[in-house]
Amino acid sequence: MENNNENNVPQLDEKSMVSPSENNTVNIVPENPSEQSIVKPVEDRRDLADKTIDTVESFLDTKISEFTPDDINKNKNNALICYIPFVCLYFVFNGGIKKSAYLKYHANQGLDLTILSVLVYFGTKVLSSIFKEDAFLVNSIPTWLEVIIAIMYFICFLYMLFGVISTVNGTSRELPIIGKIKLIR
Repeated sequence: MENNNENNVPQLDEKSMVSPSENNTVNIVPENPSEQSIVKPVEDRRDLADKTIDTVESFLDTKISEFTPDDINKNKNNALICYIPFVCLYFVFNGGIKKSAYLKYHANQGLDLTILSVLVYFGTKVLSSIFKEDAFLVNSIPTWLEVIIAIMYFICFLYMLFGVISTVNGTSRELPIIGKIKLIR
């Protein structure tokens, strides 16, 4: 290792070793024990992918509810099928939600998903009827509208998948955005 005469900062050569530290610094350890080691701060070098992952995780970082393991094991299958639109209504009207807080939680999430699915269905029917020509019974929906409709149905599918995965894992994560709505008290 040589000293730089301008700044009195030791320069690294190929034989020096770098060892990471826990406090975001790097200790540059020279091969020769008689020379001093250098401590430099490590820059946070996060790329766009890391920032995107953090953004998605913060979006999906929803409230996790805790239930007893016995309640989860008894009602896991019923909670799982609550994420199929309209099936949750069976448990709401059957009284199954009075027996289990875990089932009640997932029935509420399924009811939110059912309402979203109905809104998307009727919203897409209204939008597509605006562009439909009745004279020749030709469906002339613009491509941009078809893309929007496909995205809306895909979002409903992702919500359903998110709820199913959460239930299969035995956790109770709120659905992003719509999960905060509590229709069943």
